[in-house]
Amino acid sequence: MLWLALHLPHLALEVHARGGISGPLAVTENVTTKGRLLLGDAAAHASGVRPGMTAASAWALCAHLIIMPR
Repeated sequence: MLWLALHLPHLALEVHARGGISGPLAVTENVTTKGRLLLGDAAAHASGVRPGMTAASAWALCAHLIIMPR
């Protein structure tokens, strides 16, 4: 029996980035202001957005941040 384990920590972010979205991008479990961010791209990170932040806190740091559900 053969097994294969894949570790793709940025897959949710890469799926949305592939769609042609330009600008800072972050991924969350849900798109409410109470949802916590899971991932952010380099542009979001440069604006101070970090995983674990609430969407409201991230928008306060980066007003043009695009938040997509996972």
